[in-house]
Amino acid sequence: MSLGSISAQSVAVSPTSLSFGNQVLGTMSSAKKVTLTNSQRTAITISISTNLADFKQSNNCPSTLSAGSSCAISVMFTPAALGFRIGTLNINDTGAGGPQTGVLSGTGVAVTAAPSSLSFGNQPVGQKSAASLVTVTNNQSKNLSIASITTNLADYRRLQPAR
Repeated sequence: MSLGSISAQSVAVSPTSLSFGNQVLGTMSSAKKVTLTNSQRTAITISISTNLADFKQSNNCPSTLSAGSSCAISVMFTPAALGFRIGTLNINDTGAGGPQTGVLSGTGVAVTAAPSSLSFGNQPVGQKSAASLVTVTNNQSKNLSIASITTNLADYRRLQPAR
């Protein structure tokens, strides 16, 4: 008698983490997708939630996910506080190895600068390039005081805006 090959049966979430980067306080990010896959030979019962209100999920997953099926979960980030935020996507299931989890992270910011980087291309030594503009936006309802603007390279300097 031969057992043949035995394949692992599992329930998995992919990717297992989502990073939303910087997001302006109180504004919703675009959705990022996670896929839940039931590779078992039997259906599983599932429920999906997040543990932090900053992260919301919506999904097309049925309450019972058939054997060999997948479904999509969309997660959005709306920071309610400044700074780094971390949460968990919780997928409670009746499958082997359950529950499934995913790490969610993002940073709530009040001030943004655009663009986030500048490229001056090739520039002859000793010659000034054309100025490039960076716009700083205060996304708060209160005034912002800027104490200084600096660069870490001597070749660059900040020009005072015309008043």
